[in-house]
Amino acid sequence: MILAASLVVNVSVEAGAGDNVSGFAWSENIGWISFNNASGGGAINYGVNISPSTGIFSGYAWSDNIGWISFNSSDLTGCPSGTCQAQLDLQNGQVSGWARVLASGGGWEGWIKLAGDGLNWNSQQGRCTGNNNYDNDNQCNWGVKIDTGTGAFQGYAWSDMVAGWISFSGSNYGVIVSPSIFNQAPRVISPSVDSPNQTDYCGVTSYPAVRVRWQFQDPGDSQSAYQVQIDNNSNFSSPENDSGQVLSANLAYTPSNLSFGASYYWRVKVWDSKGQSSVWKDGSSFATISHAYPKPNFSWAPLSPNAGELIQFADQTTYYGGFVGQSWVWDFGDSQTSSVQNPTHSYLAPGTYQVLLGVCDNSGQCCNGANGKQNIIQTFSPLPDWKEVAPF
Repeated sequence: MILAASLVVNVSVEAGAGDNVSGFAWSENIGWISFNNASGGGAINYGVNISPSTGIFSGYAWSDNIGWISFNSSDLTGCPSGTCQAQLDLQNGQVSGWARVLASGGGWEGWIKLAGDGLNWNSQQGRCTGNNNYDNDNQCNWGVKIDTGTGAFQGYAWSDMVAGWISFSGSNYGVIVSPSIFNQAPRVISPSVDSPNQTDYCGVTSYPAVRVRWQFQDPGDSQSAYQVQIDNNSNFSSPENDSGQVLSANLAYTPSNLSFGASYYWRVKVWDSKGQSSVWKDGSSFATISHAYPKPNFSWAPLSPNAGELIQFADQTTYYGGFVGQSWVWDFGDSQTSSVQNPTHSYLAPGTYQVLLGVCDNSGQCCNGANGKQNIIQTFSPLPDWKEVAPF
C-alpha cells in the first residue's frame, strides 16, 4: 500500500549534478525513492553523494509520498543506536549507519537503518535465528551493500516507523554509485634521492649517476606506471629530464642527461593497475657530484706468465675532473694484496687467478670492492730445462 500525505518541509537542498548516486529504491509503504534529480523532473536539484576518500554519505533522496530523506550528518544526531553517520566501507562495499525522513509533523519523521543485524535464516525452522519478527530470508539477512565491481546497491534497509522495508535493487529498478569510487587514487610517499657516494655510481662517466626513489601507496592495488621529471627550475617549466609514462612497477629511476656540479628539482607521479594516476609529488632538491668517479683499469706483463715469474702490474685507471689517483687496493687472488700504484707479483703455482683493483682519487671518490676492475690471469708451468750432451 502507498501512503499519501500533505507535507510541509523546510530544508534547503543543494545537490544534483555533482552527486554520484543515482536511481530508485522501492518501499511497499511509501513507493519510489529517488536518489538524484540532476536530469530534471522537478524544480529543485537534489541527490546523494558518497565521498570517494571517506565513504561518507551526504545529500538528500526524495519520496513523493513522504518527502525528503537526509543522509547529512547534521540531521542524523541522536539516531536510535550505533554510529549515526551513513558510511560505505570502500574495501568491502558494506554500508553502515542511518538515514532520516525529514517530514514535519503528523508522525511522518522516522529513522532508516542501513546495516542489518547480522542474523541468519533457519530454513528448517522457517524463522530468523535470534529474531522472530523477520518473516523471510531477505528480511533476516537485510542490510545494504554495494557491489565493488559494478557500484550497484544490494539488499534492504529498514524503518520501523513509516517506510518499512526499502529494497535497493529489483528486476526493473535499482540504485547505483559510480564504481570508480572503489578505485582510490594512488599516492606517492617518501620520495628520496640516493646519496651521491653510492658505489653503484662507478662506471658512469658521461653524466652524474643519480637515482630517485619513492613508495607507492594504494591499499589493495599496485603500481602500473610512473613518470619522473627533473628540472633546474622549481616550476618544471622545461624539464632537463622527463621519463614520460613508463609502464613499470619499479620504484626507482636513474635519469640521464644531467650535468655534473649542478642543482636540480624533481617530482614523480604514479598510476595504479586500473589506470588512475596520483598527483605530482615533489622530492627534495639535490646537487649532482662535481665530477665522475674514477674508472679502474689495469694491465700486466707478461700476459701469459709462468709460475714463479715476476709480473709487472700497471694502473691504467681514468681519473676525472682534473683529479688523480690517491690510493690503490690490489687483490691478486692468492691471498696476497698490495697498496702501491704499480706493484709486481708472482704466483707460486700454475693456475687461474682473479685480480681485482680498487681505486680512490684525491677528492675521495672511490670505486673498489665489487665496483673495482676485475681481470683473470692464467699462469703456466715453466718448460723443463734442457741441455745438449755428447753422444755415447
